[in-house]
Amino acid sequence: MYFRYFETARLDYFRHISLMEDMAVTNVGPVLGDTYCRYKLPVTYPDTLLVGSRITEVKEDRFTMEYKIVSHKLGKVTTTGSATIVMFDFNTNKKGLISEKLMKAIEATRNGSLD
Repeated sequence: MYFRYFETARLDYFRHISLMEDMAVTNVGPVLGDTYCRYKLPVTYPDTLLVGSRITEVKEDRFTMEYKIVSHKLGKVTTTGSATIVMFDFNTNKKGLISEKLMKAIEATRNGSLD
């Protein structure tokens, strides 16, 4: 279930930086290279979980995302995770590069200036 939470957070982040719209133009999009999850505290029902994501490292063809899940009931981080997202060129079936437009959107989000 936690990987689904991470996926939802990742897709919401992609929506925020218009990654899928960029992919529609460039035909270069994200594929999941690897993912990791660390369980720190057990969560029990009923509870509300808050899931956050951010990009922590960017290279020309990939980026790393970090996730945190916070229990509303406990007021603590219960789970952390990360993922490597590799850009894939669907025209050539090879790794692709992050477009300049997407790179600017990622940087704007990392700097807190994206609306």
